[in-house]
Amino acid sequence: MWKWYLFNAALFFVLVPGIVLRIPSAGDKFTVALVHALAFALLHQLFAKYVKTWEFFLPNTKVDGNCPPGATRDGIECRLP
Repeated sequence: MWKWYLFNAALFFVLVPGIVLRIPSAGDKFTVALVHALAFALLHQLFAKYVKTWEFFLPNTKVDGNCPPGATRDGIECRLP
């Protein structure tokens, strides 16, 4: 779980205006903050789908014979609906 928090912190740090880039470069403070907030939300949503499927982000999902109620067995992992 700590790696999920580290991913979020790193993404936030990279998207803080002025750290890596500033979009729009000539915009006022509010516009720049709004654009970077939208970029964070978009990238977070896109990357979260991939990052959460990595095994080390989902501890205890290895199937040992039984899946929790409502989950389906997909290879060696349980998939929740």
